[in-house]
Amino acid sequence: MILDTPEWAWDKIFEVNVKNTFQLIQEAVPYLEETQGNITCVASIAGFQPINMIGAYSVSKTAMIGLVKALSFELAHRDIRINTVCPGVVKTKFAGMIVETDENAEQFAMQRYAEPREISGVISFLSDNERASYVTGEAYNVCGGGNFRL
Repeated sequence: MILDTPEWAWDKIFEVNVKNTFQLIQEAVPYLEETQGNITCVASIAGFQPINMIGAYSVSKTAMIGLVKALSFELAHRDIRINTVCPGVVKTKFAGMIVETDENAEQFAMQRYAEPREISGVISFLSDNERASYVTGEAYNVCGGGNFRL
């Protein structure tokens, strides 16, 4: 339950997912200006639809989506694009217990979990300054057709 989350856990989760993301972006901006680089952050569908068991994590991913939206205006003036990819459940070590079976995959239209390459394909597109040149401040859900939006 989210109300049972201790303060130290909130601090750690927000430090890793929001504050450190911001600090890395802040440090990278001068280099990105020189190289016409762009930024793609990885949030989660949990940022759109909070998951009870990981409430603080969900809220931190909502904050990350907001951070990207806020930074997109400032960075656009520096010719830097910034976007967020919000995966659903991906077959990784992090999601290990969830993906052992597909019994909860019915919440997604495709009724399965994602392979890492399916997420990296979207990130690859967003990183391409030619094909994605007019895309900034967006949050892309990559979740097999789940209905996840704020």
